[in-house]
Amino acid sequence: MKKTVIFLLVIAASVISFSEINFFLFLGNTESRVTFILNSYPGLINTRYGEIKLTEDNHTVFLSPGILSIIYKGKTYELNIKKGENTVSFTDDGKTPEDITLKKYTEKVSPNGDWINDNIRVEIYSNVFSQAEIEINGEVTEKEIIPGLNTLSLSAQNLKDGDYTLKYTVGKTTQNLDINVDRSGKTNARNVVIAVIAAALGFITYQIIK
Repeated sequence: MKKTVIFLLVIAASVISFSEINFFLFLGNTESRVTFILNSYPGLINTRYGEIKLTEDNHTVFLSPGILSIIYKGKTYELNIKKGENTVSFTDDGKTPEDITLKKYTEKVSPNGDWINDNIRVEIYSNVFSQAEIEINGEVTEKEIIPGLNTLSLSAQNLKDGDYTLKYTVGKTTQNLDINVDRSGKTNARNVVIAVIAAALGFITYQIIK
């Protein structure tokens, strides 16, 4: 009986130890190492985890991967923190390699004035200040890029209905996106929005003057 109890205790201890090891391995796999490059130190970054003070000797922190909004020098940046090593630079010296990730874009564009997908929108995450070069149908447009989420908006009014390839380039990163322009299927969204706004303004005006 005594031997059985000892055996069960050993098994239980092994299971607990194994679970603890797996738990810490799980934490290690989900954490991300983020290095912030600033123009000057010390610097303060506000996150949902609290205020992080960065010094020249210690400007790397461990954070959970995912979308993280931070505030630095009064401006909000929405960062895409990936598993493993990350570097986010708030300098424009060009020394930090860019890490560009496509979030989403308008694949089907209908520039028919109904306020639904009238323009081409490309949303990308960047870890550096840079410049985007966007080319479609032979026309090139340049947009400024900041660390975090960037929304690049282009007019599609001059594009005829049909299929196009949009190419955007940020530093050494280039990606081609398929775009379809189709003006058919116009909705009443614009008229509905205008009618709702007009009704709201009319109600407010009535309440003021009655």
